[in-house]
Amino acid sequence: MKIRRITQDDIPNMLIVLEDYCNEMGWPFLPAHIEEKLNLMEAGKVPIYIAVDDAKNILGVAAMLVVPNILNPDLLEAREFIWHTSTKLSSYQRAKLMLQLLDVMEDRTGNIGVDLHVSVPPTKALTDMLERRGYKMKEFHYAREVSHGN
Repeated sequence: MKIRRITQDDIPNMLIVLEDYCNEMGWPFLPAHIEEKLNLMEAGKVPIYIAVDDAKNILGVAAMLVVPNILNPDLLEAREFIWHTSTKLSSYQRAKLMLQLLDVMEDRTGNIGVDLHVSVPPTKALTDMLERRGYKMKEFHYAREVSHGN
């Protein structure tokens, strides 16, 4: 398995991975919109990393934006906006790949000296994993879900 940055050629397969992600999270999947955003992000060199197997299947993705802190524009921070592994993998394989993708995000943000903020579903295994790596709970994230016409 290889982890690398996304290229234009990866975008059709990314739609498959992101459909899996949307289904798992209960979010609407809008392929035309997502494809447009992926094209813009890839062209703008937004750091999107994928885990690819020997058959060139995308098994995981991690993406983040480096942005100014909302309260202090002199302080940059990286905000993960997708961190997902294929639901076709076993729980063990998913956890292992999540850690490998986290390593990549940590390496990239550490190289530029910015804090990394990540979100995870509220499962003890994931929060424990992050705390063992030195992450601190900063806030809880709640979503009030409304009908999206689905």
